[in-house]
Amino acid sequence: MAEIPSLTETFVVIILIAPGFLTFRLLIWRAKYEFVFTDLQTTLWSLISSVIVFIPFSLIWGFDSIDDVEQKVLQSSVIASYFVLSVALGLGFGEIIRHLFRKNIIQGSVWVSFAFANVGDWVNVDTSKGSVYRGWIRKMSSHDIHKRELELGDPEILEEHENGKKIWKSVGYSVFFTELDIIRITRLK
Repeated sequence: MAEIPSLTETFVVIILIAPGFLTFRLLIWRAKYEFVFTDLQTTLWSLISSVIVFIPFSLIWGFDSIDDVEQKVLQSSVIASYFVLSVALGLGFGEIIRHLFRKNIIQGSVWVSFAFANVGDWVNVDTSKGSVYRGWIRKMSSHDIHKRELELGDPEILEEHENGKKIWKSVGYSVFFTELDIIRITRLK
């Protein structure tokens, strides 16, 4: 009959596995890798990361056997150094990947990067109904999952008169658009 692991053994296994999850999350965050992993993929890559972190950790602390690991891992200085090593490896490998392979990648969508960079700037907004508005960006939602929205302050609409002349006409204090209303946003200088 199989023996039930002790509480100490269970705690040691958790300590040895947990830093891999931290390392993997930090690595994909710093590398600006936005692939959506399934729970299984996240678990597998985190376990692989745990092994990768454990190798230099075991060399640093000089583990010779499983019993040696069990005795030393429960010391607070060893636990702290293990987590520091996992953070350093995650951030370090993430930076290397970002600078070598993903240096021109901006994290987030185009909408999000535009929202953060241009709130307060004057823009022209071409709508799906064929209208053109101009105004300054009062608010802009930046959530990737929910509906994206834009509010223009001091909006004007471009109207064409019978003689072919186009003029800007004020349409109030603000105007609100959803992402479905917008075809193009052009920033004005």
